[in-house]
Amino acid sequence: MDLLSLRLHLKELKYRVLISFSVWIVLSFCCYFFYDFFIFLLLNPFSEIDTLFSDKLYVSSIFEGFFTKLKCSLFFGFITAFPFLLFHFLRFIFPALKGHERRFLFLLIFPSFALSLLGIYLMYFIILPYTIPLLTSSVFVPDNIGLLLHFHDSIFYIIQFIFLAMLLFQFPILLLILIYFNCFTYTQLFKFSRYVVVFIFIASAFLTPPDLISQLSFALPLIVMFFTSLLIAKIFGLGERYRV
Repeated sequence: MDLLSLRLHLKELKYRVLISFSVWIVLSFCCYFFYDFFIFLLLNPFSEIDTLFSDKLYVSSIFEGFFTKLKCSLFFGFITAFPFLLFHFLRFIFPALKGHERRFLFLLIFPSFALSLLGIYLMYFIILPYTIPLLTSSVFVPDNIGLLLHFHDSIFYIIQFIFLAMLLFQFPILLLILIYFNCFTYTQLFKFSRYVVVFIFIASAFLTPPDLISQLSFALPLIVMFFTSLLIAKIFGLGERYRV
């Protein structure tokens, strides 16, 4: 790559980064005005806690409410801007790809979005409503101990696990990309499937609250998606047709 090409690539990268960042900030600013709606969604999982004093969370500093609102706005701004960010990322890398590689990545956008929604649904409607009451119950908190939850920490506990679910449910997309670009073959991954299954269970144990239901709720879908990805790769011959 000559100096002129490098400068053009850097100029293109600068343009993509600046416009993506600008869209993120604008959408975060819009989300700032819908903060009450977003905070209602984030507080809803705590409504199942019976021992919470006066059904309220508490702040421990003057700026806690402000920083929580700001960070929530940035988070939801990023979520709403993500399709636009992904579009500009693909536009930047597409010139370096062949036609069939572009089509393949484009086709993965829709399953990726669907899997993100599945991860959010699983975490918000199934795992969190069960684990939050469990973690604040007498199983872990003695009956003679009062429960005083911080507003910021509790809100970002929810955000952390929602974001984690979105990332983990991109696992099959990553597998298909690795297979398609010949980093691995589906037969190689199938041979090591027992180790992958063990790794998924270990990762789920570390990333979810300490109860069996939460761990299985995360691990089992990931295992199903792992083998489904290998089956899709085998059916369509991914990584074989364009192997070099």
